[in-house]
Amino acid sequence: MAAIVNNHRITYFRVEGERGAYVILYHGLFGSSEDWYKAGYVEKMAPEFRLIVPDGMGHGRSDTPTDRAAYTLPALADDLVAVMDSMGIRNAHFLGYGLGALVGFHLLFHYPERVRVCVLGGESPLVSAEAKATWKTLQIPSEAGGAAISAEQQAAWGALLAAMGEWPENLEAVNPVQSPLIVLAARQDPALERAKKAVRTIPRARFQEFEGTHAGLFAMVTPLFAEFQRMAHPAPRAEPAKEPVQRQEGPLGPHPSWEGWDDLLAPPADPLPDSQVIGKKRSGGNQEDRPQETPRPEPGTGEAGATGGLAGNGEGTKTGD
Repeated sequence: MAAIVNNHRITYFRVEGERGAYVILYHGLFGSSEDWYKAGYVEKMAPEFRLIVPDGMGHGRSDTPTDRAAYTLPALADDLVAVMDSMGIRNAHFLGYGLGALVGFHLLFHYPERVRVCVLGGESPLVSAEAKATWKTLQIPSEAGGAAISAEQQAAWGALLAAMGEWPENLEAVNPVQSPLIVLAARQDPALERAKKAVRTIPRARFQEFEGTHAGLFAMVTPLFAEFQRMAHPAPRAEPAKEPVQRQEGPLGPHPSWEGWDDLLAPPADPLPDSQVIGKKRSGGNQEDRPQETPRPEPGTGEAGATGGLAGNGEGTKTGD
């Protein structure tokens, strides 16, 4: 497991797969990177994609600050940008569930050049008064899989929930995005209706509804992966027949049409050259004085349950005695 220091806070992440485009997998509330492994996503996707699987701030092995200022949407998205910069990655696909849907949409909207295809499930990607009212009713788990969750971990989750109650609302605004976006929800998910409302304010976004529950949709793996794979590898479109390119004579001789120049002007493929990688020193950070990875105790595992349309499987949380 690798680590990156951004603004004095450590985010741990794993990298899986050796070929294909990069994909960020972001877990749900009270979950961790372990959720993607235990549900089978990593095993299914690693042969085709290179996966970046972080522990979001306040979860898993990443830092657990108790200051709610550490859990603003810009801060959570900026942690992902720092991870990408540290790896020299220009952009990546994104698959997020629950809390990951909110972080993923903020990343897509404010860093459009860093996100290619975005698949979000289990929560509205936009913040609304209705969503914040639901989040206030969530109970912080005290145990997972029969093991007690540490007081440090519970305090961090309390700060996160408090911060979420203060996130600015953006449901009523039009939120145009440039990259392909699909939002998925289960029919029995408490977040179903607010996810539908959100999609209506996002041009180019699509909504897909599935049978089952919030946790059940995540556990099925196939629906999310199938939608992601279809968007990441769209079927080729039939091209209409084209007239032969006409060459025109000018004062300096013949010149070709502009056709095909899009390919010539396309940005270079990632990764970025070393000279352009900025992840080793970000604004506000102090990375040169921090270790790249600090050993931390292995998190416990267990089921915290899915609540309010935000949580993942609740695996991989810190436990105490």
